[in-house]
Amino acid sequence: MTKLNILVIGGSGFIGFPLVKKLLEAGHKVTNLSRGKKQSKEQSNLIEIQANRKDKLKCKKILAQTRFDVVYDLAAFTEEHIRTTFEIINNKDTLYIYVSSSAVYGSENSHSISEKTPPTPLEKHKYGENKKQAEKTLQSLTEKYLIIRPSLVYGPYDSQKHLAYYFFQRIWQQVPLVIPGQLEVQNNFVFVRDLVELLFLSLDFSSWSRTINVGGPSFSWQKYLETLALVMQKELPPVICANLSLDEFKKSDYSKKLCFYHNSFYNFVLDTRLAQESGWQAQYSLNDGLSDTWHWLQQKERQKYLVLSEERKIIEQNIFESFSKNRDIK
Repeated sequence: MTKLNILVIGGSGFIGFPLVKKLLEAGHKVTNLSRGKKQSKEQSNLIEIQANRKDKLKCKKILAQTRFDVVYDLAAFTEEHIRTTFEIINNKDTLYIYVSSSAVYGSENSHSISEKTPPTPLEKHKYGENKKQAEKTLQSLTEKYLIIRPSLVYGPYDSQKHLAYYFFQRIWQQVPLVIPGQLEVQNNFVFVRDLVELLFLSLDFSSWSRTINVGGPSFSWQKYLETLALVMQKELPPVICANLSLDEFKKSDYSKKLCFYHNSFYNFVLDTRLAQESGWQAQYSLNDGLSDTWHWLQQKERQKYLVLSEERKIIEQNIFESFSKNRDIK
């Protein structure tokens, strides 16, 4: 493999940290532009820059004279972020690999959402709409791009605690679970190391100007909860389903009280055949990914992530009991 000069934007985050590590191990020269903490140790092929890309003058001063072969953008949430990066690097020959999101597909109810599915983000869902606009901006600025659309990414070091540890917390503390939708609904979350592997392999892709989905093995919520309880070696607490649609849940009094941000309303499974045809394959089963995440969470300094407040436990217990008595919570 040719040794490349690579800029990683967001290289200290959940996805960026293991990606930078893998790139360095392969002998590439990496510049990490990040607002967060630096990598854990100094390395000869690694340049660390703590800055926000919005500070154009600072970033241009540092980066304008450097020619990058590849940019990995893990932290662009708006079209302005994309435009700003092009102003900073000022090199249209650079391969731009953008990590977007499956949120651009909105509420597409399917067991096989392909890259040809028109992006239709959920109404009033700024994240999905912003990612969609960022993709369009990138496509207008260069032909040398790859757009990666992952399903929900999970694994150790995830900073989105309201998503990442929701079920770990409740199973650990044996808090009854209310699923607003249905247990049979299918998803295919992707383990962070599988996503990093696709990002790494994309350096050798022979064609650009493409969008590629990435997701892990599909599962139902029933399988997810049973697997998680098995991994944690805990009894699965009582589970009850509301069988609501997304619109019904949003309009209910329970939408804010429950703090449930996962999709249990419609099948949302990405078709990953294009990624597989490019040489990628998910290596982590649901059991493997949850086991690695659980092992990380059990370390002493992270056990605080498993704790629910007494107030939160009471709220959810009351919701469960209310729904058990009267299944109509609209």
